[in-house]
Amino acid sequence: DSAKTENWAIGLIKVLKAWQYMHQKIGYWDYVDATGAIQNNKTASPTYVDLQRGGMWLIRHGFTMADAGHTQSDYILRGTSAFTWAWAHFNSSVGYFYNGVGTDPVKAIEADAFFISGFVNGRLLINGEPSLSSLSASYAAYDSALNLSLTWMTSNISQILSDGARTPNRLFFAALAFNLGGKALSNTAYKNQGISLAATAAARQDAAGWFDEKGGWDSSYQGVSLLNLCQLFF
Repeated sequence: DSAKTENWAIGLIKVLKAWQYMHQKIGYWDYVDATGAIQNNKTASPTYVDLQRGGMWLIRHGFTMADAGHTQSDYILRGTSAFTWAWAHFNSSVGYFYNGVGTDPVKAIEADAFFISGFVNGRLLINGEPSLSSLSASYAAYDSALNLSLTWMTSNISQILSDGARTPNRLFFAALAFNLGGKALSNTAYKNQGISLAATAAARQDAAGWFDEKGGWDSSYQGVSLLNLCQLFF
């Protein structure tokens, strides 16, 4: 109906504005420091691996533009360094990322999903560019770790569903992590898990078109959810 169409149109406009904002405000050079750390991780305190997904925005920046002081390749490598930073905090014997704040890894599983969603997004962009074949190979070196991470998240899928029961935007991040991770690893089970999570999140959509976030409409999360849906299907 007209109300639903209008809400979707508003949501899509927010997606486009969010995309532009990300490139201008998040995809800037100093968003990632020389060590690869982002925001709170620039200090020597707790590890917030979810923040490191922001490396994807520098990579996207590198594919679309440069600036007076840095080339497109500079941006792509800077964004990649954010991912490298995160993998240095990965428990390769179990499959989760250290959060550094004493939180049980399962309770902090959303942070892992958020990071993986950004990592695989960036990886697929790199894979699709022939001139970056050597960099693509460095991403492929994380395949076993990526598989272990997705396996660990699969074994704790009930926690992901519980955490996202009232926040569908978070389920869409997990859906991206699994679906794009499955594409990167050519793993159908992971891809299907991503689609299943997206369907669960989509079921939280009101008849008028907005996603129910903790009992109501939230324009920011609406834009985030639609942005992630666009990345899932395009």
